[in-house]
Amino acid sequence: MLYAFDKAGEEIAAENDAQSLLREFHGNYSVLLQLGDFAANTARVDVAQHVVTQATQQSMALEGPALMVVEAIITAGDYRSALDQTQQTLADNPEWEDKLAPVFNGLQAICYHALGEREEANLFLGNYLNLDALRAENLVAVSKRLEDVGASREARMVLNHAVQRDSLNQAALTRLIEFDLKSANAPELPSNLRQIMDMRRPPTTLLRQAYDRIGQDRFMFVEDRNQLMQQLLAKLTG
Repeated sequence: MLYAFDKAGEEIAAENDAQSLLREFHGNYSVLLQLGDFAANTARVDVAQHVVTQATQQSMALEGPALMVVEAIITAGDYRSALDQTQQTLADNPEWEDKLAPVFNGLQAICYHALGEREEANLFLGNYLNLDALRAENLVAVSKRLEDVGASREARMVLNHAVQRDSLNQAALTRLIEFDLKSANAPELPSNLRQIMDMRRPPTTLLRQAYDRIGQDRFMFVEDRNQLMQQLLAKLTG
């Protein structure tokens, strides 16, 4: 119901429901994490902070809830405060730095890009992409946040990195193709489309979108365009 209330703009109902869940399930870590995720995605910093408080009182792991506070602040668009919160969190919990470096580096890169501080942004993004412990799901999430703050080139770079690390991750490949369908200058688009067509259940909506877009004049210089469109059509009608 939380997301339904949020989508409908029923702020009081959403807040009341969140507080009710905090009271009723304060000892259930899974519920607390779901509530923290809701807070992070809807910019409800106060709810995310309540989750941290409950987890602290119940002696639960704090890494996830603490990160969700930072994410909620980012979603709210208060990027400087998000940086301050990140740095304070690491200062208070230095033992987290190595374990959570991928997430913290990614979040700080997003904040610095949003603030227009490109040198710092590129430094943190480079550190982020050079880490070994990166999952495609995390890369896709960071890419979406980078795109939201106007860092389109970096967002695509992160998506491409996700596909290079895990070529069978359909979510990452789908997002990369969606990204490239916005631009006529996407030399990797044909090979990526053929790769997703070879997967067990390629997303029909994406294939239809690709067929319609590539048929437009601005995609007339896509390599082997006619053959690619025939392959897409065969997949859609097969």
